[in-house]
Amino acid sequence: MYGASFGGALFVSGNFGIVPDLRATRCYHQVDLSGLKVKLPRTFGWPPKLSRVAEDPEDGARLRRLKEIAETNKDHQAALRFSADENRAKRWIETSWFGSVLDMAFSFFSDYGQSILRPVLWLLAIFVDGTSIYLALATGTLANWRAGLEQAALLSASNSLPFLPQSRDLREDALTALYGTDPSLCIDILMIAQGVLSFIFLFLIGLGLRNRFRL
Repeated sequence: MYGASFGGALFVSGNFGIVPDLRATRCYHQVDLSGLKVKLPRTFGWPPKLSRVAEDPEDGARLRRLKEIAETNKDHQAALRFSADENRAKRWIETSWFGSVLDMAFSFFSDYGQSILRPVLWLLAIFVDGTSIYLALATGTLANWRAGLEQAALLSASNSLPFLPQSRDLREDALTALYGTDPSLCIDILMIAQGVLSFIFLFLIGLGLRNRFRL
């Protein structure tokens, strides 16, 4: 369909194993791509990469055209799908090595902002792991194991949700209960790492909500 002209409305739907080529097309009426699902053909290239590579280097440009048409029609969900596949198609071909690694992470952790569940689960995993580590490293004298678990959970939660007004006071009280007045450098590093990772996943959750409800 490359370079074709369509005088009437065009409806493209179905599950495609290749990327339809609508580049350089002229459409005088609406082009409906809401029912179009594309499975990007990818293979393990040479030299080996960290993920599969698009079989056809032109697929990135084809998907970019599909995304443009979906955006013109205000079909946000279709535009997100085509944008995600466009990024996958450009990975290792048009995108640099470092950019491709970041692109892989973006895809894995949030499906390019299309998933809310994935970053939520990762944020919960960080909270649970943080609680376990803080409890294992506790040096303070606690009444019982349950009291230590509560303080470790409060410390982990306050690091995962630092924007809450109560977080600072809860964090300071939990630190004192678990480690006394002088937490070790290891605890400081763990808290910083948890804060950074939590911020990333909170951002991805917000991005997913924005894309889901088009805020």
